[in-house]
Amino acid sequence: MYDRTGNYLIVAIVIGLILGIAVPVLFGNGVLPVKFLGDIFLNALKLIAVPLVLCAIVMGITNLGALGKLGRIGLKTLAYFLATAALAVLIGMALANLLQPGIGAGKAGMPGPQVISYSFLDWLVAQCPPNIFAAISEFRLLPIALFAFLFGSVLTLIGPKGKPVVTVIESLTEALMKMLHLIMWFAPLGVFGLVAGQIAAAGGLDRFWSELGAVGGFAMVVLIGLGLQAIVVLPLILKFLGGKNPVEYAGGMSSALLTGLASASSAATLPVTMECVESKNDIDKRASALVLPPAAAIYFNGTALFIGAAAIFILQAQG
Repeated sequence: MYDRTGNYLIVAIVIGLILGIAVPVLFGNGVLPVKFLGDIFLNALKLIAVPLVLCAIVMGITNLGALGKLGRIGLKTLAYFLATAALAVLIGMALANLLQPGIGAGKAGMPGPQVISYSFLDWLVAQCPPNIFAAISEFRLLPIALFAFLFGSVLTLIGPKGKPVVTVIESLTEALMKMLHLIMWFAPLGVFGLVAGQIAAAGGLDRFWSELGAVGGFAMVVLIGLGLQAIVVLPLILKFLGGKNPVEYAGGMSSALLTGLASASSAATLPVTMECVESKNDIDKRASALVLPPAAAIYFNGTALFIGAAAIFILQAQG
């Protein structure tokens, strides 16, 4: 998928994205029915996401050969998640303090505080469901990833007896990646349907801009923060810690970035992300399988930045 033909596919996805914006502007809500194209594409990605995550994680662990390596990768991944999430919160808070979007916003229309009775222990218990098939049907990636980690670790521990299972899972992984290649040929139409359907359902671009203007200052803070993350922070980390050229790496991730932009779902985009990381950017499949699924489930830098900015915004608005 990532030869010259793959480049044509990326161009086609970009065209689908542009048409998805332009067509609702020209025809309004009349294009709402095309949303089914996006729904089919999104569902197809979700269809293979869970089995691909299961197989990829199991293969990643068994290919490591030693569980000690898994622990080291896990600690590094957790440290990266925590450090970059904390940095995102600080960026959001700093920008909100600098630009002060909440000054003059007032308390009108602001909801009162809500108490949510959901503790960390509740969340922890929820990650260990009594039925793995229930987690699969509910598309809960973190419990699925934890099950795959455990299953892959056990296959490593039992040694030669687990090799037949590993062979089957390896074949399944190859088959699922081939399915992904086929699904991606539908991506231009899928992206068009997703974008056009969402804009039409929202009432068109005029409605979008009017709603954006209603929260203008705060939205600007968040957008600037996300821009800093995407253009400055993450490329610097990639360059100095990963040893990769950020521009080339972003180019290799173009299919995943466009799919994520259209679908607004990191979980649904996960199969495309894994394919881009491994095939286009030459990242070890073991690292991809062990890091990306948990990241799709719990790693939300943009949300962390939003929360940091929102906390300062609310304090400013309430005086």
